[in-house]
Amino acid sequence: MTRTDATLHHVGIFGRRTCGKTTLAVQLCAGSFAQEKRYSLVLDPKAHQHTWGNHALIFTDRAKWLAAWQRPECKNCNIVWEETATTLKRDAALLDVFTMKAGEHGHRLIITGHGFSSLTPTMRDQLTEVFLFRQHENEAKEWGMHFADARVSEACTLDFEKHEFLFVRMGRAPVRKFLTR
Repeated sequence: MTRTDATLHHVGIFGRRTCGKTTLAVQLCAGSFAQEKRYSLVLDPKAHQHTWGNHALIFTDRAKWLAAWQRPECKNCNIVWEETATTLKRDAALLDVFTMKAGEHGHRLIITGHGFSSLTPTMRDQLTEVFLFRQHENEAKEWGMHFADARVSEACTLDFEKHEFLFVRMGRAPVRKFLTR
């Protein structure tokens, strides 16, 4: 999936371990660079395990990552927040990253996490679209209520082994897709 969509703004990628979240984030960033020349600043605690590409600047330290992309000269980048369970921890002090700071610089925020509860309600409200890999039934229902679309609850039936995911954008029908590696 090297295609990018210039209308993507605040993106969430959610699923269980080894489902393909990081692979999808890497592909979105590569497509974004190829089509829009948009660089990526990535917070990834497992950076040694992933290949983000030459268009990405990788950080393992949250404070250094936050400082880098908030510099006035840093504009129109993909701001990737990998593994929110360990790097964000639902920290309410970071709500402004979701609500205004990323957008002020023309950045696209891309976050990965395990599920619905990885974020606070205010953080979830800022996501304009999500990519949902197989979810627990309760989490899939929560996403369905969040997007006001019962079809989103189908995320609990996706094929984990085939890296199937659901692309969900507010006001549009969810679309089933498969991650290509």
